[in-house]
Amino acid sequence: MKLNNTLNRLLALARREKFYEILEKTKRLNPNVTPNQDGYGEIHGEDAVNVVDIRIVNDEVLMDVEGHDIPMKGIPDDGMLRITAIYKRFIPLFLRRIKESGFLGRILIVLFLYFNWQIFSEWVKSVLDRENCYLQEKYYYKSTQELRRVLKKYFDESLVNAGTLIFQMDNAYRYRGQSLLLEIDQSKLTGYFETRKEILRVVDIYLSRDKDEQVAKKMRDAKHILSIALLIPKINKLFRTILTELDLDKIKFDEIDRYWVSLRKDGYNYKIC
Repeated sequence: MKLNNTLNRLLALARREKFYEILEKTKRLNPNVTPNQDGYGEIHGEDAVNVVDIRIVNDEVLMDVEGHDIPMKGIPDDGMLRITAIYKRFIPLFLRRIKESGFLGRILIVLFLYFNWQIFSEWVKSVLDRENCYLQEKYYYKSTQELRRVLKKYFDESLVNAGTLIFQMDNAYRYRGQSLLLEIDQSKLTGYFETRKEILRVVDIYLSRDKDEQVAKKMRDAKHILSIALLIPKINKLFRTILTELDLDKIKFDEIDRYWVSLRKDGYNYKIC
């Protein structure tokens, strides 16, 4: 028994060392920021899925999981997960506050955000720098890479880093996001009214699929904001341009996504394609 316990501890230690090694290889560290003294902190989540190996294949980080022939994507970096949790908590609170502001208040808040995005850019950069929440571009998921490719044309890189961090690190958000984007009919994004109608149509599809009331409430709050924001011509055009430029073939589920999505029990009716 003692020998088995010792071997298990050694295996866990070796696996953790390999995790750190791959983190070092895949991260894009900011040379102007001093890393935390405790390095990357503890890696959590291994026991939950019984990870037996981690490797890089064609610039993709994969975790082999006991009992499954299909690997999981990514690596659970504690610092990036921690910052993702902060953003996830902030966003619904922010959306709820806007929703409660009344029609005129929503217009004013949306306009303020549109013309003062630099404030948020500086804030998110300071947060991301603290935990060195950056990957080298080639190590993002292919779907995340496509979002980043388009978004970086129109937004400050810090905002793109913050937004795509959630997409990269949170499976529930990413799978829902992929499922939602694939419902966009790009041929209908031809003008002001058509764009607003198509985006709100897709949001309604999402709401019809999500049975998790807590998550669906966040989307209903987001729909209120979208319905207002899309009345503003410049924002409407920005959405139209971004959604038209996305290559949806790079967003759709791949073999690994389809496998793990099929096993999810989070209340969302995924359309696996």
